[in-house]
Amino acid sequence: MHEGATGTFCDARPPLAPSGLAATEVTNSSLTLNWLANLSGGEPLIGYRVLATTGGAAYEELTSTSSTASFIDLTGLAGDMVYELKVQALSAAGDGDLSEALVVRTGPVRPNAPPSPEVVGIGQLRGVPGIDIPDLPGHGSVETTFGETAMSPRPNLWPAVKAVSLDVSALLAHRLPVPAVYAAAAQWAKLESPPSQEELCPAFQKARQDAQERFPCFGHGEGWSSREWWAWTARATLANCGRDYTEAEFNRFFRRVYQHYGSQGAFEEFADAKPFLEWTRQQGLTVGVTTNEDARVLDTTLPMLGFHDFMRWFITSQEVGHQKPNQWMYVEAWREASLWVPGLRREEILHVGSSYEEDFCGARDAGLQALLLDRGGENVVVDTEKAGDSPPQSHADLEKTGEDAEVWTLRDLGEVQLVLEQGIIQQLR
Repeated sequence: MHEGATGTFCDARPPLAPSGLAATEVTNSSLTLNWLANLSGGEPLIGYRVLATTGGAAYEELTSTSSTASFIDLTGLAGDMVYELKVQALSAAGDGDLSEALVVRTGPVRPNAPPSPEVVGIGQLRGVPGIDIPDLPGHGSVETTFGETAMSPRPNLWPAVKAVSLDVSALLAHRLPVPAVYAAAAQWAKLESPPSQEELCPAFQKARQDAQERFPCFGHGEGWSSREWWAWTARATLANCGRDYTEAEFNRFFRRVYQHYGSQGAFEEFADAKPFLEWTRQQGLTVGVTTNEDARVLDTTLPMLGFHDFMRWFITSQEVGHQKPNQWMYVEAWREASLWVPGLRREEILHVGSSYEEDFCGARDAGLQALLLDRGGENVVVDTEKAGDSPPQSHADLEKTGEDAEVWTLRDLGEVQLVLEQGIIQQLR
């Protein structure tokens, strides 16, 4: 009910359809269905209805609840069954539209007389085309810098992954190197004697390094916004080129740069990114972002490209005040993921990124599983966070660490999916 100029009236609009359906805690007879509530200006919610179908039959009501919480535990499900689930919001004004369908398969039915225990882990993927991975070496207790045990001693087996942490570099990359963008912006802004891309490349590298050392984590300690940090870096870049422009000239140049990185044309999303995220949604995996990029990437870039609806958490160094490989980044990711997967252990999170030190080593040191993503071809590992501004790291460099990093390096998210499929199905049984 609302008060209007001519009296009280009723807003009879039904609620909007829920979105972002995801399944967690999937077993062979139950799961937790989560969604995002999209309220309209109508009457308050009075509950939700869950509808389901199997095998292409008509949707039928599976259950309903008078709770207005955006999740529900579904029990009594058939094992090893593919369900298509939809959610409908209910209010006094009427029933809302049905949500988009979530497709999820329940776990396999365990036999009454199981065979002798057999350890089958992610390491045994010799039958997967294009992936040659040996048995995973056994892991003992891993001591973190916080004086606690990250992982308990366990056998030669990775536990089932329940959450996937992604670095932004797994999803997208800059279309152009930063120096090329700066050079084009300088021309557009009609700066006198605009610096060339060749001048800007070392100048930008030095400016960014100085900014990271003086104002780490995008000015976290100074309380800076992303724009303030990048403005300082851009001004230092021009100074490193021996240029000194007026405030008005610099503002004209920098606005053009900042607008570029606020547009879709600045980024290229990888073709396998959204299919992989769709698959994780169907499998009921909780997914989030853990990155050293600034907050603007999470608040603007990911929503602009349609990635945000797949994510349950967003961890950035600018907000945490630490940068990967610092383990606090992964602790924060674990804490956020635990909101969606109660009781989640760190070793049940898989982190995927393109930096050997920050993503692969950092995640493992914090007690997470990790895979290294190499989109640069057969012989190099490209750090796409730096958008081509730093030389690639060769596998020969990686081998110096003594880790079998090349073994755990995959070419794309399709191969990550294959690893997850094997790991989810082939457990201790």
